[in-house]
Amino acid sequence: MLGFSRHHQVEPKIVNLNDLVEDIHNMLRRLIGEDVELVSVDSPNLAAVNVDPGQIEQVLMNLVVNARDAMPDGGRITIETLNFIQGSFPLPEAPDMPAGPYVVLVVRDTGTGMSQEIKARIFEPFFTTKDEGKGTGLGLATCRSIVEQNGGYLSVESEIGEGTIIQVYLPAVGYVAVADQPKFETTALPTGTETILLAEDEPLVRNMIAILLGDRGYTVLESGDGEDALRVAEAHAGQNIDLLLTDVVMPKMGGIELASRFSKLRPNAHVLFTSGHVEEYLLSQGLPDISSKFIQKPFPQATLICTVREALDS
Repeated sequence: MLGFSRHHQVEPKIVNLNDLVEDIHNMLRRLIGEDVELVSVDSPNLAAVNVDPGQIEQVLMNLVVNARDAMPDGGRITIETLNFIQGSFPLPEAPDMPAGPYVVLVVRDTGTGMSQEIKARIFEPFFTTKDEGKGTGLGLATCRSIVEQNGGYLSVESEIGEGTIIQVYLPAVGYVAVADQPKFETTALPTGTETILLAEDEPLVRNMIAILLGDRGYTVLESGDGEDALRVAEAHAGQNIDLLLTDVVMPKMGGIELASRFSKLRPNAHVLFTSGHVEEYLLSQGLPDISSKFIQKPFPQATLICTVREALDS
């Protein structure tokens, strides 16, 4: 779980958070289900930030999914962006935040809220209020760590029965109009009809990838680890599997051993590895030819879709 983003080297870019929210809104809508309303409130003339867009997308995705989990009977999640000037008086929720201009990404829900006792523990590693097996997102401790890697601050406001408000403060670097930001049209991304075997132990990430590739026309066979992937492959013995898309580090059986066994069953299939770990670690684990068959997590949607197409065409 922690390896998804924590080991990824930050690759900052000048971005407008309004664009980032717009780009993943439809995916978030599908991840949270029909019982929860998703509302976006974009601030006009929003300042730009210098962040790793893949990491901030991952934080937003997890905050939204965690908000959904706090509303088992449905409700509303609001994503808001705004400009903010931090003065000389520290915020109670972020006392170490320096004065200056910030862009704030706000995720608020109408869920159950948290007691002060729970709130005091939410940034402890591996702390969760969810039943075993029910947690699908990263914990707030990891989300805060990712935000801090990008020079930002994360604060939480919550009361029982009043829902929760999470605010991500990112240093502003100037004003860039949304219309001036380069846009990548989804319709321009490649499509396909091939079958892809997906091995990914993080349910949220697996669901996200399956949605993205399914929307581009692919048939996606999902599995949660290497052993599960081999069972799925054997269950589809009469069906072509054109690509194995596998995480490297998984329980029970990792991606490298899976790829070796899978290639014996399907010698004509292509293999594409993914991981949140840095390349040096993966090379030490025996992953060969990393540049030609590897995609670094967290990845933008377009990068995943284009890399999958390139792997299939190679």
